[in-house]
Amino acid sequence: MGIDIRPGKLRDSIRLVFTYKGVVCKETLKGLNAKNDKHMGHAEKMLAAIEYDLLIGNFDYLKHFPNSNRSKLFGVSKVVKDITLQEAIDTWMVIKSAENARSTTKNYKSKIDNHILPAFGNRILSTISKAEINDWITKDKKHLSNKTINEMLMILKSVYKDAVENKLITESPLDSIKYRKTITMEPDPFELDEIQKISDTDTKRVQEVQMMIFNMWTGLRMSELIALSWDDIDMENWNASICRAKVEGYFKKTKTKGSTRTIELLSPAIDSLKILKEYSFNLPPLLRTVTLEDNKTTLNEEWRPIFINTNTNKPHANTNTVCHRFWQSHLKKAGVRYRPSGQSRHTYASQLLSTGGISKEWIAMQMGHTNTRMIDEHYAKWMKGQGTNMTEIANAALGFNNK
Repeated sequence: MGIDIRPGKLRDSIRLVFTYKGVVCKETLKGLNAKNDKHMGHAEKMLAAIEYDLLIGNFDYLKHFPNSNRSKLFGVSKVVKDITLQEAIDTWMVIKSAENARSTTKNYKSKIDNHILPAFGNRILSTISKAEINDWITKDKKHLSNKTINEMLMILKSVYKDAVENKLITESPLDSIKYRKTITMEPDPFELDEIQKISDTDTKRVQEVQMMIFNMWTGLRMSELIALSWDDIDMENWNASICRAKVEGYFKKTKTKGSTRTIELLSPAIDSLKILKEYSFNLPPLLRTVTLEDNKTTLNEEWRPIFINTNTNKPHANTNTVCHRFWQSHLKKAGVRYRPSGQSRHTYASQLLSTGGISKEWIAMQMGHTNTRMIDEHYAKWMKGQGTNMTEIANAALGFNNK
C-alpha cells in the first residue's frame, strides 16, 4: 500500500496502490499534481481512509472510486462487523500517529491506556451510551482536571466521528456531550528586583541561571530555549533565529509558521550570551535529528548547543532538568517566591508591556504569535510599581495639563 508518482509532461500524476480481496489495485487521482503539496496531502488522507476501511472490513470501492472501471468488478462491500472501542482506537491511532507530532501521539496514548481503555476497551462501539460516558467522567474521573477530561473527550469524539463516517454506527453518543469549562491561570511573572536577586545569588550552576535570565528577556518557549544553537545567533546584529524545539527528548521544527522567527535581542539577553559563550561556544558540534513539519521527514544536522547541563556536561535532555530539579532550590536561596520556569516567558511579555511604549504587535512577533490575541488574553499583566503612568501619557499626547 502506498502512493505511486508518475512523471508527465504537464504534471506528475498521483496513483494510489493498495490490495483488496487479493488483487493489487491502482487508482489514479485525476486532476491532482504530485508537485503540489496540498494535492499530495489530499492523497495521503485518501490512502489513510482506505487503509482504515480495509482494516475494519468496511471498504466500499464505489464510495472511494465511483468512476473507476474496477469498482464495477468489486461493487459495494457488504462486510460490516461490530468492533470494540479498542479496535476502533487502534485504527484511529494508526492514522493520527502519521499525522501528528511524536509528543501529541504520546499524549493520546497516555490518555487512552490509562483512562479510556480500562473503562470501555472491550465494549462493542455501538453499545456505549451517553449516560455511561457522562457517569464515567463525572464520578470515576472527577479527580482529574477539566483539561485532561476534555482531552479524553476529544479522543472519543474523534474515534466515534470516524466510525459514523465509515457507517459502523449510525450516531455518536458523544455529539451532545459538552467539553468542560477550563480556567486559564493568570500569568505570575517575576519583577525586576526579583530578576536581580536571581542573577546575583551565588551558585555553581551559572549556566542554568544565565539560561533563565536570557529567557526572561527573550520570552522563548522552554522547548525552543533548550534547542537553541550558537549557529542561531547573529552576533553582529544581535538577532536570534528560532526554528527548532525539543519536546520529550526529540527535536522538531517550531510549532507554527509564526513560531519560526528571527527575534531582536535586548541588552540583558546579550549579556547572558556573553557569559555563556565562555562555557559552550567552543565545544565541538553535536549531531541531532530533527522532525520536519509533516511529522514524517527527518533531517540530520550539526548543532552547537548554547545551554549545557552543569551536572552532566551535556545539553539539557528536556525542560524538566531546569523546571524542577534546579530552579526551585535556586529561587529559595535567592529569597524569591517560587514560580515555574515557564513564567520566564510571561515575565518577558509583562515587562515589555509595563513600559507602556512598546507595541503589542512587536511583542507578539518576538514571542512567535501571529496576532495579539494571546498577548491580550495571557501575557498582559501589569506589574505593580513598574508600569508607566498611562494617564500622564494620555494627557501629554492630547495636550492636557496634568493636575
